[in-house]
Amino acid sequence: VWDGHDGGESLSASDIHPKARLLIGSPIPPIREFDATFSGIIFVGQHAMAGAENSVLPHSYFFNIQKLWVNGRLAGEIGDGMVTNFITTRTLPGMIEHVHEGMRAAGKDPSTLDVVCRIIVCMNEDEKTVRAMLRRSLTAYLTVPQYNRFFQEIGYQHEAQEAIDLWNKGERKQALESIPEDMIESIFVFGDARACRQKIDEYFRAGVTTTAIDFASFAPTPEARRSQILKAVEALAKA
Repeated sequence: VWDGHDGGESLSASDIHPKARLLIGSPIPPIREFDATFSGIIFVGQHAMAGAENSVLPHSYFFNIQKLWVNGRLAGEIGDGMVTNFITTRTLPGMIEHVHEGMRAAGKDPSTLDVVCRIIVCMNEDEKTVRAMLRRSLTAYLTVPQYNRFFQEIGYQHEAQEAIDLWNKGERKQALESIPEDMIESIFVFGDARACRQKIDEYFRAGVTTTAIDFASFAPTPEARRSQILKAVEALAKA
């Protein structure tokens, strides 16, 4: 099992089969060279395949790879689900329809599509602090060309272009301040338990079938963050 996404922090080592060997991070290990000793392969993608228009951060291994073929078929046509991240409820339906088109072309039933959405949730914390930290998070992505293009494709053409232009001119503080409030509110979920539940329900109405809720806390210490997240989990379950 190779967890090759970024630094290799996507899989839980405790959940891997005890007979499997877990490889993490870069460089790409020799196991990528498959031969007759392997009877099958399963890809679990963090992003849309390279070349997929209007999709989630499309790339395969590296951004300079445009197409990835497996036994003569595009890798994206083999998948049975889609995983989204940093997505708004406005743009999600169009993305789902794009995947449905690919499924129909591959002879699959679109109604079987599992739509997973990673939703970053920060509950019951100081709103000023939350907005400031989430703005920093967005700026870190918006100032990378490949990620910037993704945000432009999901409806933030002006915001994404302004942020990266300011950043490239060395005006880092202005780039940070250029991120509008409504962009933060559309991409992240924060507030009290009721507000967070309502926003998550909007994702279901937009087409999500499975949520991957990523609880975040900006408390000052690890112990405080752990406590805050555990409380948030319980509060959301009851909301």
